[in-house]
Amino acid sequence: PNSKKIVLIVPPTGGVNFIDKSYAANLCKSNISAVIIQNWTGDNEYNLELEIHKRFYNRAQRAIELTKEKYSHLQLGILGTSVGGIHASIAFARFKTIKTGLFIVSGGNIASIIANTDQEILLDAKKKRFKRYKFNSNKEYKDALSRILPFEPLKMEFDRSRKKIGMIISTNDQIVPTENQQELQEKWKPIILST
Repeated sequence: PNSKKIVLIVPPTGGVNFIDKSYAANLCKSNISAVIIQNWTGDNEYNLELEIHKRFYNRAQRAIELTKEKYSHLQLGILGTSVGGIHASIAFARFKTIKTGLFIVSGGNIASIIANTDQEILLDAKKKRFKRYKFNSNKEYKDALSRILPFEPLKMEFDRSRKKIGMIISTNDQIVPTENQQELQEKWKPIILST
C-alpha cells in the first residue's frame, strides 16, 4: 500500500459482502489502505460441541494477528460488523498497535449473544445442545459457553487514552442483540456513537 494507514475489515457471518467491499473502496479513495479478512473459520464446520466456538474465536484472532503483523509498519485501524465486529473488538483490545476501531452492531457478553441470538444455525444448535447436554435453563447454557470461550470484550482492558473508538448500534437487532451492543458501549464509552 502507498498510504501510511490501513484498516483491517472483519466481515459478518456469511463472509465478505457488498458493504465490506464498499467500505474498502471508500477508504482507498481517502488514501487509507484496506484489507478484508476472510475465510478464517472453516464455516462449513458444524457440530454440537461447545468447543467449536473456542476454535472459531481463536482462528479469527490468529487471522487478524497474521494480517496485522504483515502491515505493522503502517498505522493500523480495524472495522468489523456483527460477528466480525465482535472479533474486531477483541483484537482491538488485545493489540496495542491497533489504534482506531469502528464496531458496527458489535457487542459484549459473547456467551449471552450465542445463547440469545435469532441466527438460524445457532438457534438450531441451541435446541439440539439442550437435549444432548441436558441444559435446564438458558443460564446453564450461557455458563457452559462462558467457560469455554477464550475471549470476552467486557473483561478486556486497554489504555483508552491511546485509542479511538467508534460504534454503531442497531436497535431491535436479534443476531447481536441490542442489549449486548449497549453493554459494550457502556464499557468502552466510544468517541463516536450512532444509533
